[in-house]
Amino acid sequence: MEGKIEVSVASRGVRIDAGVNGAPLVRSQKPTMQHTTLPVDWWILPDDNLLTATVSGDGEADEPMLDFAIRLAGDRSKVLCRLQWQVPAGTSFEPFTIALPFNVAGASISPTWEHCETIGELDAETLSAIQRTGASLHRAFERRDAALIVSLLERRIGDFCAAFGDNVAEHRRAIGEEFLGLFSRPDVVLEPVRAPDIRVAPCAGERVFHLTREDGGELIDIRGDALTMTMQVYVARVDGSWIVLR
Repeated sequence: MEGKIEVSVASRGVRIDAGVNGAPLVRSQKPTMQHTTLPVDWWILPDDNLLTATVSGDGEADEPMLDFAIRLAGDRSKVLCRLQWQVPAGTSFEPFTIALPFNVAGASISPTWEHCETIGELDAETLSAIQRTGASLHRAFERRDAALIVSLLERRIGDFCAAFGDNVAEHRRAIGEEFLGLFSRPDVVLEPVRAPDIRVAPCAGERVFHLTREDGGELIDIRGDALTMTMQVYVARVDGSWIVLR
């Protein structure tokens, strides 16, 4: 996929969840040097965009460091926002959060944001609805039902293709074929989850909720022989219905 806006994360000796607007799009628990670049076009909001991260120490790292930026993919010298941080070896520090505003003039904004309901404080009913939405997708993976998975991801597929210029029909077919191939393998196992145990974290101005398992791992986590596949799951209430949006 090719985007116009990308997040770049280089880190060493820290655990980090980084991305935009509170969505932890890049997650790393490894103390070794890591460098990830990820297009984020479909996460850009109509206003009040933030470069965000949570950072904690590894405890044994040689000179912990972080270089975190958002920039234009076509010209990486055009940095919209950047944070560079480093401390001497052996330095201890408390976990900290980052929330830095940035502006993308003329960015193409997904029209879906206009249909997402902003959710304030979660009551028990809303929390349960969010968890059930995630659990429905998880059950489709348990049943190895590729067609149902693609159906549940329909809005996500449409938004992705609109943001990155992909053909919806071709992208939908490719995803279905990918899941069919994955489920044909007898060695693959999906990490279990119970709906009440699903953890819910707001992002994108409380329009979207990131779902993880009780241990903090991604909701969809598939393991097999020489295989690890995870999928982030974000849900939102769009036009009155809870759906998988990202």
